Amino acid sequence: MGKHIKRKSRPGVLIFVFMLWVVLAILTVQVWRTPLVEEETVKENSVILLSNYDYVAEVEPCTLYPEGGVQKASGVIFPLITEKLTVSVETKLSAEKPVSAQGSYRLILQLTAEDLWTKDFPLAAEKSFIVQGQSGNIIKEEVVLDLEEIKEFIAQVEKETDNSRRTYFIAVKPELVGTLVYNQQMLPLQEENFLQFSYEPKEIKLEGEQDFFTDLTFEKKIKKQQSFVFAGKSFSLVKARRLFTGLALLFLVWWV
Repeated sequence: MGKHIKRKSRPGVLIFVFMLWVVLAILTVQVWRTPLVEEETVKENSVILLSNYDYVAEVEPCTLYPEGGVQKASGVIFPLITEKLTVSVETKLSAEKPVSAQGSYRLILQLTAEDLWTKDFPLAAEKSFIVQGQSGNIIKEEVVLDLEEIKEFIAQVEKETDNSRRTYFIAVKPELVGTLVYNQQMLPLQEENFLQFSYEPKEIKLEGEQDFFTDLTFEKKIKKQQSFVFAGKSFSLVKARRLFTGLALLFLVWWV
């Protein structure tokens, strides 16, 4: 049959038929290599943890603050005239769709001498929380940092170790343990952000930000039927497999 075609057909027609068969063969291989079902990840719900750290200083009467008392701290804090820092910590949950959250937290004071030592002190007793719905407080706490106690602790460590740093770091950190539940899915609740100051005998400065947000997303996997697009038209993959395989075999039989 092939010889008969070659005798009676023009070379151009034979080349065209052969190229068409090659294209069909390539398309056939492509549709058979494409999975019938594709697994796709879609977002079901988005939850944001918004954390805010605010603080005020309790100062002695002095030239800068003649009346002393509680002052809104901004810029440099002077330890020589400041007795305490009061830090307010608030972490709120905000969700697109209602969720359930529960767990516990405690706030710690962390002192750090970089590359030398780190020491944690509890600032308040551990507390539990439960949130149902689209919004609610996870953490709402106010703690006091006694600067004199911090100064005495650092001085004692320097004396005992005969080692010191020019700058130390003070951090107020939440230790949060909890779970977030939506539609029978569960995510761990954690808070890795914190408020940090650099500490020197004559000045304390805020390091970093006071406002943070953490995005938690509930996702699910769905199975989606694959389609095949050819000549601007979309075909189901099953139909495309049948079509291109049939045409490729038809041309092959005709050629032989």
